[in-house]
Amino acid sequence: MAGLDVGAGIVAVLGLTIQITQVVIQFGLDWKNAPTDVKSFMNELRSLKTVLSETRTNFLDDPNFKEAFKDRRSILLSELGPNTPTTADTKFDTNLSIESCKADLEMVLNGLKKRAEGSRMGWERLKAPFLAKSTLNSINSLRYWCQLFNNMVSIDAMSLGVMTHTEITDARREQQAWHNAKENQDILTWISNLSFQEEQTDILSKRHPGTGQWLLKQERFQDWRNGVHDQPSALWCPGMPGAGKSVMASIVIDHLQQFFAHDDVSISYIYCDYKDRKTQTTINLISSLVKQMVLQQRDMPKEVTDLYTVYRNGRSSLSLEDLSRLLSSLPNHFRRSFILVDALDEHFVNDDEETAMQLTLLDILLNLQHQGKTSGGYTLFFTSRENRLIQERLAGCVRLDICAADSDIELYLHSRILDPSKFRFARNVQDDADLGNLIVRDLVEKAQGMFLLPRLHLNRLGCQTSVRNLRNALESLPTKLGDTYDDAMARIQGQVPEHSKLALSALSWISNALRPLRMKELQQALAVRLGDQRLNEDGLVDETLIISVSAGLVTLDAQSGTIRLVHFTVEEYFREKKQHWFPHADSQIAKTCLTYLSFDTFENGRCSSNRERVFLLQENCFLDYAARNWGHHAYKAEDSNVDDLALDFFKNDNKMSCSSGITLMPNSRSYYYTRDIQVSGAHLAAWFDLIGIMEKLLDGEIIVDAKDSQGQTALLYAAQEGHETVMKLLLRRKDVKVDSQDKHDRTPLSWAAGEGHETIVKLLVDRKDVEVNSQDHLGLTAVSYAARNDHENIMKLLLDQGGVADSQDQTDRTPLSWAVEREHETIMKLLLNRHGVEVNSQDEKGRTPLSWAVERGHETIVKLLLNRYGVEVNSQDEKGRTPLSWAVERGHETIVKLLLNRYGVEVNSQDEKGRTPLSWAVERGHETIVELLLNRHGVEMNSQDKSGDTPLSLAAWKGHETIVKLFLDRGAVTESQDTLGRTPLSWAAYRGHEGVVKLLLERNNVIADSQDVCNRTPLSWAAYRGHERVVELLLKRNDVIADSQDKYGRKPLSYAAEEGHERVVELLLKRNDVIAGSQDKHGRTPLSYAAEKGHERVVKLLLEWNDVIADSQDILNRTPLSYAAARGHERVVKLLEEKLERIKGEE
Repeated sequence: MAGLDVGAGIVAVLGLTIQITQVVIQFGLDWKNAPTDVKSFMNELRSLKTVLSETRTNFLDDPNFKEAFKDRRSILLSELGPNTPTTADTKFDTNLSIESCKADLEMVLNGLKKRAEGSRMGWERLKAPFLAKSTLNSINSLRYWCQLFNNMVSIDAMSLGVMTHTEITDARREQQAWHNAKENQDILTWISNLSFQEEQTDILSKRHPGTGQWLLKQERFQDWRNGVHDQPSALWCPGMPGAGKSVMASIVIDHLQQFFAHDDVSISYIYCDYKDRKTQTTINLISSLVKQMVLQQRDMPKEVTDLYTVYRNGRSSLSLEDLSRLLSSLPNHFRRSFILVDALDEHFVNDDEETAMQLTLLDILLNLQHQGKTSGGYTLFFTSRENRLIQERLAGCVRLDICAADSDIELYLHSRILDPSKFRFARNVQDDADLGNLIVRDLVEKAQGMFLLPRLHLNRLGCQTSVRNLRNALESLPTKLGDTYDDAMARIQGQVPEHSKLALSALSWISNALRPLRMKELQQALAVRLGDQRLNEDGLVDETLIISVSAGLVTLDAQSGTIRLVHFTVEEYFREKKQHWFPHADSQIAKTCLTYLSFDTFENGRCSSNRERVFLLQENCFLDYAARNWGHHAYKAEDSNVDDLALDFFKNDNKMSCSSGITLMPNSRSYYYTRDIQVSGAHLAAWFDLIGIMEKLLDGEIIVDAKDSQGQTALLYAAQEGHETVMKLLLRRKDVKVDSQDKHDRTPLSWAAGEGHETIVKLLVDRKDVEVNSQDHLGLTAVSYAARNDHENIMKLLLDQGGVADSQDQTDRTPLSWAVEREHETIMKLLLNRHGVEVNSQDEKGRTPLSWAVERGHETIVKLLLNRYGVEVNSQDEKGRTPLSWAVERGHETIVKLLLNRYGVEVNSQDEKGRTPLSWAVERGHETIVELLLNRHGVEMNSQDKSGDTPLSLAAWKGHETIVKLFLDRGAVTESQDTLGRTPLSWAAYRGHEGVVKLLLERNNVIADSQDVCNRTPLSWAAYRGHERVVELLLKRNDVIADSQDKYGRKPLSYAAEEGHERVVELLLKRNDVIAGSQDKHGRTPLSYAAEKGHERVVKLLLEWNDVIADSQDILNRTPLSYAAARGHERVVKLLEEKLERIKGEE
């Protein structure tokens, strides 16, 4: 059988396995009664069938598998693939072995058919062919074959994994260098602390090998992945709950990472989690995507560092608008960019609410995709449950429904029920093939397109005590998720009391916790008893027990250590039935948290350093959750005992100080925090909106206006968090100062306005003792904060109450300036309609509102400002930049057109470096904008900046061929020299831009051998940089001196030799007019430089030339040998010594 027919051979073997099974079934025989040897044979046959089938489908017939091993060796393909060679030293002949296996099975089949004609009954009739010696040999052969195939697949998988890891490691090595730089680390941390790498690893690990291939083979998926023209670049994969959407998303992410491992493609992703919605805000998710994009680049993008500087080196957080703009610009650094979002529906509240804010994430991504249709943009992938709002938004996307394939479920179930470590009755299934088939068939039928149900059902079957009970349980398995969960809870309640209590406690914690819990956190929480003074280590429950008693409803993520409910639908089940299962959950959790925070362990009080805080949190892992969330649970609790525990906790300043530093930390994902906070009970009651506790505190003898270590009062806390009822309680007190200022001079009104708490702002501005225009340490007023953060109604309230619309902060920025920069159109209109607002106000950097709007690309706002009477279109900032200058640099074509159509716009304005708008457009490579400017009457296309660079020179430097041609066709000066004497050709040669060099050399007025201030020619620079093709182009010119000397006496050959450019050295040595042994002003030769740098191959080339003196001396009497020896280049030393020995011998 030829190598090309291996696939056909596999098909033949598969056909024989089916026929053998059918012969037995034909005679109505029960496999349970089959002899042991027969069962053994059939088990091996079944394994071979599965292995061969999966090998053929997922490997031999899969073009993706072959593509993955393109230019790589695959054991499997080399043995089974087309054109498999047969050599004498091959340890086994694959084709012959398949043929042998086929012959053995045909013998068994023929024997069965003959025996079927006999008179004996039952297995006595058929067992002989199974017991024959040849059949026993076949069993051994089958075992060998299964092991062989599995080994080949395993070796290929490991080999591909290692190769991919190596390739990715090499590709990321340069990235890692800049990732680790201190400033870049600060910028990356500033962008985001939210990562989804752990989620990807955890979810992908749950994938059963071989499953999910059906999606990757779909034509619609491959068209989406490959970016087929005219196809939508967004793919939506909806699916019912439990269909395996998250696992499928992880498979797609992993597939893309491997498929594009060698390509300039970015892959960023999000796993939405309803449980973690406080962290997964729209702004945090977008910032995570930005960070992922940045991390996949070879250097920190300029637009990121520029924005970091604008935000005063990261002292304030990025706005959603700026993050969106960054996300819009970053694809320009890649050939393609993918964004994948799993469980999009978990990011929304529910299907019938007004969820405009929640839909911002989806709208931003779709808008970015729309904007990028002409310039790359994003390729998007979403998974979600069916959702009306999502469906409306994604109406124009490719849809590919996710449904658990029966073959995938079968593959999963077969592996589970045959594994004794995963299924109690695995041995029974191994001995009784019919039992295994029955389990798989019934569970697949009840799966209804979900992976989740078979998993839960298998868990239930594994809890049975006998095979008889297992068969009975199979018949009564529920077919709906809700019924399945009811059944699981019934089994939990049927356990021994201690196990049932443990399971219910664990489920209560997991389902009602306000963020995902780590297993260690849950273990400590479960160990706490009311009245404990410390954590009793003897009370810690083993994690395997927690999982085993929970009836399959919880799962532990190995990578992150997070314990979570097995699926989002379980979360929904407990949310709907909270009053039934966990009616007192919040009360119990609050009391546990307060008991924990009151441990004597925390008697030492606040941490004196970040290191101490990190250590404390590591040693007491439940402290973070307890400190941050006890009040949130207390708020929902209906238990006076919680209030009493809280009040007792407030009495101990040290313990309260220890926890409050964690309670008020702004970032739950990072423990790095320098703020030192000392608070009172009133502060915490205000922070958590605990009305009952606050009333009791106010009834006692407390200093209600006490300040924490940051100068903030309880009233300020309430204003900051928007807690209206607590605010009203505090405002009734005469001893409360309504306008109290913290250490940064911010008042309750300032905080409420900035955070968008409209009702709080109204409460405050209605009072006569509130100063509406108070300024903080940055000079920002409440109006400024409302403008910055786009709070329209609050802005109206403040302006109506005397708020100054045109106040300037310490950087001289006005509310209008902030609103314009952040694209808050409605706020801007409000301010422009106020009398006295200066539309041309300049901040400390000389930037006007128009300048900010233009730079940020806010087209609508630019139009509004340009229509405003008196707006100064040519205003210059402190660097001399005009709005037009900013617009062309940023590439905002539409805005450039708007400005050019404006009467009086100065098209040739120069900034402090002498750069014009045209030079900025050229440097950035904005071809269309360059054309717009060149077509503008009066534009100076040969203007020089303070470095002497012309637009043509910059275009040559950057390698913008199309732009260079535009200038040449318009007759631009080609021989302009900058302050270094460099011409456009000189720079193009230096940078190795072959196309630009060609364009320039085609012009008659170009001097190919021009010299700069150091007398270096374009050839000298090209040779120095090793640009072989450019060197060839220049050497073809008759007017180029190949052996020209610069002011140091060095020639092109000298520079090429020093840098080790072997091919350039060869090109120069072929020239008759090049002296290979020439000396520069320091007496050094090309050989001297090459020897010092250790360029062995160049040294070899030079030593072959007669005019090269191997022991030439420079002005310091040093020879090539001395240089090589000093640098430790042993091989070069050996070459030189051998050459000198030959010369000596010849003499």
